[in-house]
Amino acid sequence: MPTIVETKESLLTDTISDEQLYLIKYHSYGTIQMTIEWLLNPHKMSATDFAHMQFLAMPDFLKQAYLSMYKKSGVHSILLIS
Repeated sequence: MPTIVETKESLLTDTISDEQLYLIKYHSYGTIQMTIEWLLNPHKMSATDFAHMQFLAMPDFLKQAYLSMYKKSGVHSILLIS
């Protein structure tokens, strides 16, 4: 997941709104709990499917930052959006 600095850079802004900060925290906490549940419980979902679901649950502005981060890194494909 992109950092707050990477999110600001991808949105071309120096600030993150209170709403965006709330959504970042909400998504982060939810992602942590879902990952713990996925690791500790028998599951039918593959790691790839789990990662894809995490991406789908991401707020749109974080998806933009996430994709921007990978574009800058030179990664040519991201399985999460395929």
